Amino acid sequence: MTATTTPPSTHYQDTHPHNPADTHPPPPHHPLTDREQALAWLDAERENLIATAHAEGTTQATLSLGFSLGRYLLHRRRLQDLVTIRSLALDASTAPGANQAGAWNNLGLALREVRRFDEAIDAHQKALTLHQQTGDTHSSAAAWNNLGLALHGARRFDEAIDAHQKSLTLHQHVDIHNEAGARNNLGTALRAVRRFDEAIDAGERAAAMLAAEGDWFLTGEAWEELATTLDAAGADPARTKKAWERSAAAYTQAGATEEAETSRAHTDDPPPPQSSNE
Repeated sequence: MTATTTPPSTHYQDTHPHNPADTHPPPPHHPLTDREQALAWLDAERENLIATAHAEGTTQATLSLGFSLGRYLLHRRRLQDLVTIRSLALDASTAPGANQAGAWNNLGLALREVRRFDEAIDAHQKALTLHQQTGDTHSSAAAWNNLGLALHGARRFDEAIDAHQKSLTLHQHVDIHNEAGARNNLGTALRAVRRFDEAIDAGERAAAMLAAEGDWFLTGEAWEELATTLDAAGADPARTKKAWERSAAAYTQAGATEEAETSRAHTDDPPPPQSSNE
């Protein structure tokens, strides 16, 4: 399922300690030139960065760290750290002009990851209310989407369907990429209540839209969800196999080797031969 996150800052904001303290991590000695170097630096400095957020309290530095570290912590599955840093960011978001709605949204996503669904629902409802108060339709649509995911996790499927439909309506004809994500999540929720025809239609539309956008990773995910729906619906096995094949092909195009192999395993076909330099 596709979650809509508040975009993190591109770079970490420099911190200016009130007094010299070891909790402030040093910057890298050399520019980070690729993803693996960046991950290695974050791995080494993770504890210091989180300590910095604690030490800074309700400051802009804490807010910046709270927004910036989220995707890294999620990638490394440091989920308790993720909840902590998102909570600290929320505490720091009360200053005038701070993105409090975004902080609630990000905390809700973190809480869903640790299966604290009722708290996640509450957080996304607060984010939604704040976005609606400012008339931010795009962010309201994202909040409905993420609320739907939390409701799904809580097995409140009818409410999840309603939330994803609201997200879809707000995104429709305005943001094709997020409209496709909303359709994909709607299809998953419809599958949960065995409304298979509607779920298949939503999944097919999502996959086609994401492919047209060139987002091959999410296209692979959409075909994966659709294949799961087809299997649950007792569809023609050949049709289900084709969906798994399309999932594997999309993941391959995205460079997501592990995900492609997982989808391909459902087809009973061997992986394609490795290219040779001979």
